[in-house]
Amino acid sequence: MAKIQDLILPSKKGYTVKKVSDNMTRKDFESGFPDGVYGWPSKPGEPRLKVKKLLTYCRKHGIAPNDLSEEDRKQFYSYD
Repeated sequence: MAKIQDLILPSKKGYTVKKVSDNMTRKDFESGFPDGVYGWPSKPGEPRLKVKKLLTYCRKHGIAPNDLSEEDRKQFYSYD
């Protein structure tokens, strides 16, 4: 059975609390990522990781991303 959660949303006068089921929250969140990859921006000066290329490489070679050595991972960093 789904749990009901309070979703706090910003409004012009402060915040509004909306009651939603945890299933609905998860479904809404995941619909924003159709390929299933979650990411966040890197800080200025830090390398960016080419996630799609990394995952394609790992699938092609039958390995998990965390099994790559640091040297292997370097090919997926971008320093723009």
